[in-house]
Amino acid sequence: MQSSASAPVLSSSALDPLQAYLASLPEFQSVDRVEALYADFSSSRYSNPAGYSANVATWARIFYNILRLGLQPTPSEQTADRLVLHVGDLLLDGLRRPGVGRPYGLYSPIVSLSDTAANSPPVLFLRSEFMSAVRPISEGSSAYSLLSTVLRSVLQAVSGSYFDAEQRLEKLDLNQRWTAVKTDWVHLPLISEAAQGVIGRYTNSAATLSPLDRLFTLGQFRDELTTDLFSGSSPTPLSSSDTVVLLRHLQRDRRVLVFDGQIIKFVAPEQITANGQAAVGPPLLNETDRGIISVRETVNQLNQQIASIEKRIQQQTDQARVYLAKGRKELAASALRARKSLHELLARRLGTLDTLQTVYMKIEQSSSDVEIMAAYEKSASTLKSLLSNPSLNLERVERTVEDLQELVADEAEVENALKAGAVSMPIDEAELEAELAGLVAAETKAAAAEQPEEMGMLEERLRALTVPNNVAVQSEEERRAVAMAAS
Repeated sequence: MQSSASAPVLSSSALDPLQAYLASLPEFQSVDRVEALYADFSSSRYSNPAGYSANVATWARIFYNILRLGLQPTPSEQTADRLVLHVGDLLLDGLRRPGVGRPYGLYSPIVSLSDTAANSPPVLFLRSEFMSAVRPISEGSSAYSLLSTVLRSVLQAVSGSYFDAEQRLEKLDLNQRWTAVKTDWVHLPLISEAAQGVIGRYTNSAATLSPLDRLFTLGQFRDELTTDLFSGSSPTPLSSSDTVVLLRHLQRDRRVLVFDGQIIKFVAPEQITANGQAAVGPPLLNETDRGIISVRETVNQLNQQIASIEKRIQQQTDQARVYLAKGRKELAASALRARKSLHELLARRLGTLDTLQTVYMKIEQSSSDVEIMAAYEKSASTLKSLLSNPSLNLERVERTVEDLQELVADEAEVENALKAGAVSMPIDEAELEAELAGLVAAETKAAAAEQPEEMGMLEERLRALTVPNNVAVQSEEERRAVAMAAS
């Protein structure tokens, strides 16, 4: 074990992306800290709980960013998974640090982060269990059910709490511990982030959605809804493996779609709540849905074929010009004949495309009409139910309206009678003028009486003001001094 305080610093250009990320972490600026993270720290779970929790939290952050940023080591020519952590020799080699080696103690944070007793739901979940689970993962399952088949068989051979996986792991040697965790783990927080991103993109396009736009092929789903889901990462779609895992989550845990392995069908956008879930999933896929997808895919293929034919026509035209420039008329004529054949093929493809697009538009219109008719039927049923209420019986309504009209008429008669019986008292203008003059005279008299009283109060306050004796003595002394000076 090295004793130096800081890890060797390598230039970013000499590092692969994963090593560059690790080198940027504060924890990786010290060799001692890296050694503590890479060593088997499972025994500190009880002797140093704070240190154990800090190490687990650091690894949780590292796992999260390795996946989100697409830094997970993968075989060449493969897209890095961002939702599934592949724990194996490839990951250990990718995490190898100069002077420290591979993180052989990595099994401890993996088991801790997959423990439902400490995390509900856990951070890491066995991929095999995730894909086969019937109930939503959020409803939880026992901590023991999260352990792999290999781990179960190994742990059954040692004593300890049946449900405490970490206690049992402490009784195994290093190879047995690694055998227990070397598998694929779904990162549930990233699954949730990806799901929210996909649902947000789908619902944001709700204004232009027709019923047919709720159907996706697997490739269309990846390209349109999973590209650039995580900020700061490369703008690429999710891998095929990640896409299947995400679809399982969206179907089972959120109920926003159904997936049969090839075709995806979303619920209507208005059925998705603010937290990205639907109370009831969409109806199962049927032959109509598959027919719609087939027509759409054929239209896409025809568009690609037409673009290819047009490109080949241009190539034959250019080739004919080159041959003519060289005086090779026979080859130029051959190129023109090929161009003519391509023009005929293009005309047939355009005709087929026009027919299929017309059919697709009619399918889309009919699909919308079906939903409109369903809304009409539901509205009619609701209105019929309301009208069947006894309080809306025609005779009862007429009788109630007549009673109301009679009551209104009676109230009007009473009001008119009250107005007619009211006697208006005549106003004596002379009496009003006399009363006003009296008020003015009273105000004038009161003002005149207040002035002498105020003057008396001021004079009394002035008399109360006396000059202090010391001031008078001082003035007399000053006068004497002035007189002596003058003499």
